[in-house]
Amino acid sequence: MEERTAVGPNRPRPVGWEIDLHELRTNNRCEYGPNVRTPQELSTAFRAIGLKVTPQRQVLFSLLHQNDGHPSAEAIHLAASAAMPGISLRTVYQTLNDLVSMGELQQLQLTPGSARFDPNTSDHHHLVCDGCGDVRDVYVSGLADVDVR
Repeated sequence: MEERTAVGPNRPRPVGWEIDLHELRTNNRCEYGPNVRTPQELSTAFRAIGLKVTPQRQVLFSLLHQNDGHPSAEAIHLAASAAMPGISLRTVYQTLNDLVSMGELQQLQLTPGSARFDPNTSDHHHLVCDGCGDVRDVYVSGLADVDVR
């Protein structure tokens, strides 16, 4: 099969493998349940391990609950600032890192730049749009049967 370099740094792909991420649809949706626990459950979990539950953290808990995207800390900070002007980026990062430590989020470093945070902690992979950086979850079954040499 003829190969060529697609958009993006040195990413050879077979001709015909052009995928428009924004048009990607699947009928086999993986159901993994609620992404992040409710704000009330997160508050209880934070208190249980000795972390303070501040109004700023409660805003962040609400923003993350049922979020199925892969936001950066900066994007979360922007949304949180609309709800609570004056919230610091440091508070956002600290809360996200605490949630990662608790297993509520996965931290992703998919592209150069800021980290992304994934509320889906199930076993999956990611597809990143070379054009805009949009990130989608990808589920691949049967990987346990693959023999890597």
